[in-house]
Amino acid sequence: MTAGGPGSAAGSPGLDERYAPGEDVGPLLRAVASGLAGAAAALAVDAAWPDAGLALLAPGAAAPSGVPLGLVWPALWSDAVLGDATATRAGLAIAVTAAVLASGIYTYGQVRRFLPRHPAAAGLAWAAVCGLLAGPALLPRTARWLAAGTASSGTAAGLVAAAAAVVFELAVGLAVYGLVVGLASPRRRGAPGAERVAGDGVA
Repeated sequence: MTAGGPGSAAGSPGLDERYAPGEDVGPLLRAVASGLAGAAAALAVDAAWPDAGLALLAPGAAAPSGVPLGLVWPALWSDAVLGDATATRAGLAIAVTAAVLASGIYTYGQVRRFLPRHPAAAGLAWAAVCGLLAGPALLPRTARWLAAGTASSGTAAGLVAAAAAVVFELAVGLAVYGLVVGLASPRRRGAPGAERVAGDGVA
């Protein structure tokens, strides 16, 4: 940036106002908190949902077993990043980190300008965007888990039903996450309820 431009001081180059220090930290903390709360809600749905149609084979194991703790999202993330779907703690850390980052993008990203103005509808729309982005990369990994989990039934109908249950479970978890993020994140100015958080610094 040249001298005399936006953000310059005493003729010396400086940060643009958008990146200069001194911004209110409240919206950032609220975005992180909403991401954590959304992740917790989605994982609660994940844990409560039965996953009888899935079976994972841990490295070195002789036979497949159920999804650790019944958590499909962490298994998907750990499988994608580490190549080990049974690394539950790592998968949880990755899933929560991804949820918080997505919440930050929702709060500060320009994509929010194209979402519905009502917080709940915007959160659901953002959840759909996240699903469309992550689904094609993560869901195909469940194919071999479904094949192992439904091998005893030996029918195509059983495989299709188990696959539909997995997709529906993940969709419900994403919807819950989106609702929490949409309702808890800092509001845009002019959005319903924005007057309650006026001055939070998020447009």
